[in-house]
Order: sequence, then C-alpha cells, then structure tokens
Amino acid sequence: MSAGAPHVPVAGEASVHPPAVPLPSVLRAYRNVGYWLLLLPVVIAAGFWVPNLSQAPHFPARITPTVHAHALLLFTWLALLVLQPLLIRSHQMDWHRLLGRLTYILVPLVVAFAIAVIGKDYRDEIASGMTAGAARDSEYLASGGVVLIILFYGLAMLRIRQRNVGAHLRYVVCSAIVLLPAGLSRLLGFGFDIPQGTGQIVSFAAIDLVLLGLIAYDRRHGLSHRPYALALVACALFEGGWTALGFPV
Repeated sequence: MSAGAPHVPVAGEASVHPPAVPLPSVLRAYRNVGYWLLLLPVVIAAGFWVPNLSQAPHFPARITPTVHAHALLLFTWLALLVLQPLLIRSHQMDWHRLLGRLTYILVPLVVAFAIAVIGKDYRDEIASGMTAGAARDSEYLASGGVVLIILFYGLAMLRIRQRNVGAHLRYVVCSAIVLLPAGLSRLLGFGFDIPQGTGQIVSFAAIDLVLLGLIAYDRRHGLSHRPYALALVACALFEGGWTALGFPV
C-alpha cells in the first residue's frame, strides 16, 4: 500500500474506530435524567428572581460578596448536575470523569460558603432583635439542607470509588433533589403569595413524591432503589425535626 493511500478495512480486521461501549442497564434507564434535572435550575432561578436576581446590578446591602459567591458556586453545581448525565448519554466519559474530579473542589466550596451565609443570616437575625434560640431555629432548614447535600454527595463519591455506578448515579440525583426547596418555596411565596411555611411543606411533599416515584420506577425496571429509600428516610427525619421545632422559617 502506498504511503498516502486510504486504509480500507478487510474482513476480520479490527475497526480503527471501535464502536461505543454499550451503557450499563441503569444508565440506559436513566439516559434522560439530565433533561429532567434541567427543571431544577429553572425553578431555583425563578424562586430567587424577586428577592435577589431582579435587583441586579444594584443589590441591597444584605446581599454581600459572600452571598454572591455562594450563589455563583451553587449555580455552577447545578450546571454540573445537569451536564454530567448528558455527557454520559453522549458517551463523553473522559469529560464526565474530569468534571467529576473537579467536584472534589467545588462541593467543599459550596458547603463552606453555604455555612458562611447561614452564619451571616444568624447574625442579622440577632441584630434585628430575634432571640438566639429563635435565630438558631430559623436556620434549621438551611443547615439541614447542607447536611443532606454532604451526605448524598459523600455517598455518591464513595459508591463510585467502589465502582457501583447505579448507586453513585442515584445519590447524585438525591443531592440534586434536596436543593428543590431553595427555589420552590421562594417561588410559591414571591410568585403566588403563599406563606413561607406552607411553601416549605409543599416543597417537602414534592421531594417525597419524587423519591417515591423514583423508587416505583426502579422497581418497575428491576433495579435497586436502596439509595432512594435511604434518602426518603433521611428526608423524613429532616422534616420531622422541622415539625418538632414548630415549623420555623
């Protein structure tokens, strides 16, 4: 064959471009999850539009640089939650792994700035005349949400290190679902004049229904739903604690 002639495969010769490796059954079952997760940043952006985003670029004093950094990190995390399953769907596994490794930096920053914002809000409430106990209780929802993110993200990373792709995927989905109240409760309050406590109850109900729906989906497809069952228990304990405190917001 001449140096410049094109290569023509012959019978029995391996292809120069091997076919894409078929996705495991769990990934095929969840091949469209990235499109469903697109709803999450839409709901959160809508919820934060009136109290925060609509005031750009002249933000009130309560929206400090720490709050801006927290929002930027949170929306970056949301973007990754949407992008990662889409990369799997298109067989872009190298990019998926690279961005997954970047979350080892991103998620601790998300958590650190979330804690910083919680501390800021607590101090602001004390300065406004709220008692220390009431101010502490009012930060229960935000603090519990951070704990759930740490829990589900940590389990997701542990499972992928154990090469349990199905559990990894499900715990990542759980870490996304628990972000829902941050946007939905505000959207209901600012958009429809629904009291914040009622909006939070609706948000919790939505999370529980989504988890129950995912459990039913996995059972229907003969897949393990254990991560969703654990998440449902964790969320129920979180909701029970909020109820025991008297529904502080």
